Amino acid sequence: MLNYTKPQLERIIAVQLEHIDSLQDLLSLVKEQNTLIAKVNERLRRKLSDQTPVKPYPKASRKPA
Repeated sequence: MLNYTKPQLERIIAVQLEHIDSLQDLLSLVKEQNTLIAKVNERLRRKLSDQTPVKPYPKASRKPA
């Protein structure tokens, strides 16, 4: 069993809080990126649907063996 002093535990907790804050910052950046990507995807989807008509894929006929 490990025994820590009070200052050691306080330092460990301080470092963990710093890491949590860093993760929260990264999470907010990822959420912002996801929002921007979703907007760009929607714009691209609209732009592509306006430009080109949908063409069905040709179906290959199978010959019996």
